Amino acid sequence: MAQKVLGDDSTISMASLSSAAEILNTAHTLQTPARQTGTSDKGKSNTCEGHTVLSSNGEQPCMSVAVQAVEHINETSLETFLAELDQEADKYEYDTSYIHLEEKTLADQLSEWLLQFNITREAGSNLLHILHLYHPDLPVDPRTLLGSLRTVETENRCGGLYYYFGLKNLIVHAITDDTPESITLQSNVDGIPLFGSSAGQFWPILLSVSGAQPSVLALFYGDKKPSDVESFLEPFLEEFKSLDGVLNYNGKAYTLRLGSFVCDAPARAFMKRIIGHTGYHSCERCCSKGERIDSRTVLSNEVDTELRNGVVFDELGYTGTHQTGQSPLIGVIDCVTGFVLDYMHLVCLGVMRRMVTYWKKGVGTPARLSPSLLRVLSARLDLLRGKLPSDIARQPRAIYHSDRWKATEFRTLMLYTGPVVLEGILSNQHYRHFCLLSLAMNILLEKNDEVRKYYLNYARELLALFVSQCHVLYGASFISYNIHSLLHLADDCVNHNCSLDDLSAFPYENMLGALKSLVRSPNNPVAQVVKRLKATAGSFRPGKLCHEKISANPRDSVFMLQCGQLVQIVAIEDNSKILCKVLQSHILKTLYNYPANSKDFGIVKVLKSKLASIAVEPFNISDIERKVICIELSNNAEYLAFLPLRHLYTSVRETNS
Repeated sequence: MAQKVLGDDSTISMASLSSAAEILNTAHTLQTPARQTGTSDKGKSNTCEGHTVLSSNGEQPCMSVAVQAVEHINETSLETFLAELDQEADKYEYDTSYIHLEEKTLADQLSEWLLQFNITREAGSNLLHILHLYHPDLPVDPRTLLGSLRTVETENRCGGLYYYFGLKNLIVHAITDDTPESITLQSNVDGIPLFGSSAGQFWPILLSVSGAQPSVLALFYGDKKPSDVESFLEPFLEEFKSLDGVLNYNGKAYTLRLGSFVCDAPARAFMKRIIGHTGYHSCERCCSKGERIDSRTVLSNEVDTELRNGVVFDELGYTGTHQTGQSPLIGVIDCVTGFVLDYMHLVCLGVMRRMVTYWKKGVGTPARLSPSLLRVLSARLDLLRGKLPSDIARQPRAIYHSDRWKATEFRTLMLYTGPVVLEGILSNQHYRHFCLLSLAMNILLEKNDEVRKYYLNYARELLALFVSQCHVLYGASFISYNIHSLLHLADDCVNHNCSLDDLSAFPYENMLGALKSLVRSPNNPVAQVVKRLKATAGSFRPGKLCHEKISANPRDSVFMLQCGQLVQIVAIEDNSKILCKVLQSHILKTLYNYPANSKDFGIVKVLKSKLASIAVEPFNISDIERKVICIELSNNAEYLAFLPLRHLYTSVRETNS
């Protein structure tokens, strides 16, 4: 990415420069007086610096750029500017429709900019020194502008430095007008290394309030994970118990409930005080006992094993086999069902990665693909690069790079690209086996409660069949902890009455990455992060807000309407009207027939030639239910495949004509 240097060793991205330019241009707009500039001998049009001017002879307007605005900002008041507008009204027509008198001051907007783009203190100070010449009321130190804490009082706890932000404060900052009076809390605990040259790592406690984006509740820093889970959770649990399930705020009494913990397997073992995922009795949902095969712990593929019970767990009834001690969370949450089997780690980074590894390197198994087939598969994936919707965070990469794939890439292969690119590459048996997993996860990730509940037992049966066939297709040692846990995955949808996407670690992983980016140096990283988070007053959010892009561009133009019809946008009339081709049901063909007719789940293919003759009809953007992926079939270029997005719903929509 292009960078512009500011200061000796500070860099600012072009995105942050663009954002800063908008802020400065707004400030210039509101503070610069109108200056009449008649048309010169060189034919320049009439302009008013910082404002769009439509001259009486119909010439096109001219507007100064934001960077030039900095050079011309002066101290003339807005009142003076408006008075001059009145005096010049008979000469010029001013287009002021774009001027928005925001409540936020220039200082407020600059503060948000510094935090949003993670600007260093040196770069921020350099910019503020420049702006101070034109805005003497602005401070020259970013710490003053942000109101940063000068000192941060951390405590030594469980073998490292610890800071607790406070549960009540976190919830209050998260409450909005849309927050229900019955608040469900979801928590995540995980570790993240900070530096490549040292063992320093963060172990934050993250919290989501009724589905809102996660916030930081507590932050631990040390050379290894916290030494004592009781001490680590003590401030959180003490305050949670003291609230006694009720929070009074702004004239309302909110009821509080700790709904679930979303963690990976090692973090769950740490929090629950159970054996790790490589142990013989590692399954968290049933009493299945594993065995050693080819130096691996292999668990059962049977579904009728005795299930674990929360009451027995609370009474330490599994001590000696499954439990290693008493968890501090006993009595606070059901330690069996309250810790969900997060599909990001379990399925995407567990099951899917294991399958792909066997396709590439599986020694002595029929699943291994030949070098020529791997080349064809990589070529198919490369052809899809840039063809998937903007909502897909990472576009497909060749299978050769799968060792470095992220969880989102495995998810994309499992849900969307896999049924298209793997046909004809995997054997018929292995392809049908893959489709069992793909369709089951499509069902469990479905956000429509009615549809998901209708097919829930069917998804459970598909996963059971998938697990039962693994030892035949991939070998006796294939059924690891992750593969076995698929037998219990559908239970989370039942226990928590939601989609697996609502029980996912994806938003928490984004927050972990954002926390890491706040650390400038190894010197007291806890204080650095706390100061930054405090400066945001609870508004810190990782990354950009996810928008569902609506466009006539082919990759972002296909949607499913509320009525179930597939449409392709050909034009956008305004922010509420769209012109679409409606794909009638008679031209929709099933993409695959096993384990079920994919058409029943909205997964179809269409002959390209059929699209040319479809008439265009108008619709409202509010008619849209979700986006649909449209890609060309790898083994038949005459067809297009359509696969509804399951993992992403958003009420934030961005139109782009």
